[in-house]
Amino acid sequence: MPGFEPRNPAYAERVQSSFDRQQVMLLLGAKVTRLAPGECEIQLPFKPELA
Repeated sequence: MPGFEPRNPAYAERVQSSFDRQQVMLLLGAKVTRLAPGECEIQLPFKPELA
């Protein structure tokens, strides 16, 4: 988001910390692959046992 300034300059650490506390994300194998002001990209690998 061009021109967007987050209120918290440590937003990336806060988002990652919150994500890391969610144990279901570990179970699923999800990872935060990109963080930018106003954006968060999460990748989830295909797992046949979850399909």
